[in-house]
Amino acid sequence: MKPALLNAYAEMLPRLQAEEALLARPVIASSTGNMKRGEASTFVKQLRRLAKMDRGQTMRTVGDLAKAGLPVIRTKRGGEKSNG
Repeated sequence: MKPALLNAYAEMLPRLQAEEALLARPVIASSTGNMKRGEASTFVKQLRRLAKMDRGQTMRTVGDLAKAGLPVIRTKRGGEKSNG
């Protein structure tokens, strides 16, 4: 790894950690019901915009999840992992 890249990472890490902490606050507030309805709606709109999701766009199938880059583990009925 190039030293300049490592230095940039070390320099930006505290900023990224602070940003994550600030983003976690409204997530926690909305998930625990401690956010007013209007604030929650605005927060969800912001998240959708950041995630580049349209209001009507939802992930309905396992294929949709896989296309979004989320890991999918396919299982047989009964919970046994399949090989494919």
